[in-house]
Amino acid sequence: MEETIAVQVPIAYGRRSKTRGNTYSSIVFDTAINMMGQALVVPCVNQVRHLRDLILEATHLWTAELNGDNQFNEISAKWGCVALLPHPDRELDGQIPESLLKGWATRVSRERDHYETCASVDSSGRLLIDWPRKSNGEALDLDLLLATANFPERNMPTANDIARSYWHNDLTHLDYFTKNHKNGIKTAADAKIMQELAKLF
Repeated sequence: MEETIAVQVPIAYGRRSKTRGNTYSSIVFDTAINMMGQALVVPCVNQVRHLRDLILEATHLWTAELNGDNQFNEISAKWGCVALLPHPDRELDGQIPESLLKGWATRVSRERDHYETCASVDSSGRLLIDWPRKSNGEALDLDLLLATANFPERNMPTANDIARSYWHNDLTHLDYFTKNHKNGIKTAADAKIMQELAKLF
């Protein structure tokens, strides 16, 4: 965690979370509006040298999403999936082995139904966003990124919708939003959400 990197990515609060009082507290990649927020890249503890290393990291990432309950070593569910984003220039230059990318696509195909329903991920398990830059504008010097892509609601919520979802839940889960913001995970709508919350008091 000491090597965490803040990056610019198109993210938004776009999915209700049943485990957090049905509030809009799940972040999705929102390529439609293309408004940049800030996410955090955390380097893997171990280097990915082979396909098995990549799949192991993806499985650990999804296990964290499931709060530790991943007895079948899955990398997706009906509400989201782990997606891969290779550095485009390094892929073109052949610096990322084609066998690694094909192997990832083969692993994803075992859970194809989940991947085919996520707008921000293609059927081979690739995240459909541009390679991010650091929040200070510098280049991000990595070969691969793994990310959790949650499936958005059919209609993306407004800032007012998001604020009201917390309000109607007696603000019980508002700390999820505030802790995200405090720790550097921010969407372009955060300020507007805070304004809408203030109006409700």
